[in-house]
Amino acid sequence: MTAKEKTPTILPHSATRGVTPKNDDWRNQNVSQLPPISENIIPGSEKLFLFFGGLVGSIGMFPFEFYRSAQILDHSKIFFRDISQAWYQRGLPGIGGNAHAIGDYLQAKIKESGASEIRFVGNSMGGYAALMFCAMIGRGKAIAFVPQTFICPQKRLQLGDDRYQDKVHALHQNLTATDIVDLKRWIAERNPAMEAQVHVSDEDPIDMLHANELEGFGNIEIHRYRQGGGHDLVQWLRNEGELARILRA
Repeated sequence: MTAKEKTPTILPHSATRGVTPKNDDWRNQNVSQLPPISENIIPGSEKLFLFFGGLVGSIGMFPFEFYRSAQILDHSKIFFRDISQAWYQRGLPGIGGNAHAIGDYLQAKIKESGASEIRFVGNSMGGYAALMFCAMIGRGKAIAFVPQTFICPQKRLQLGDDRYQDKVHALHQNLTATDIVDLKRWIAERNPAMEAQVHVSDEDPIDMLHANELEGFGNIEIHRYRQGGGHDLVQWLRNEGELARILRA
């Protein structure tokens, strides 16, 4: 349904670190009960998927359902849940208090895994994290579904994004010099040649505005879908049988 594209086009409709649930354990857990980090490293796996949960802690659906639908149960994966709901700017328990501390942890886990193919994957706020950390680490590829691409007050006001006001306001009240609040600027400074896919539905105009911010980067492919479920695009892609193809890219 989607194809690689340099110029974006509209596509047609068609709780503590150290706790590591096994795949079949995830079937029976609430997302809110998952620890901030859930590791599932498969010895010998050449692929490592780094998943970042959104505001409700999921990847557009329950983590195990995403892994099953994407046909990646046999690959190494680590799931991250931002319990601060601060676009990963406040770090994670046991790692550190900002996004850069998470980046150091990711570097260590990538090296430890021995994987040669790294994928940063996330939905909504998690999509923001996938893009941010891919640029930070400087290797692998990001796959972001309906991501925010900025959380700075100026752009939110300018482009009319008033979603998640309570969470964003709490973050704005305590902004620090290390916070990464504009991915267009961050990617341009850190890794303008980074590879990424951004998947977005034209049923959500605000999501489209966020995706448009990344149009100028030659290795970031923007896949737009007519209809597609709006901000629930991941579930629509699951129902269309598209997740496995996207994760193989």
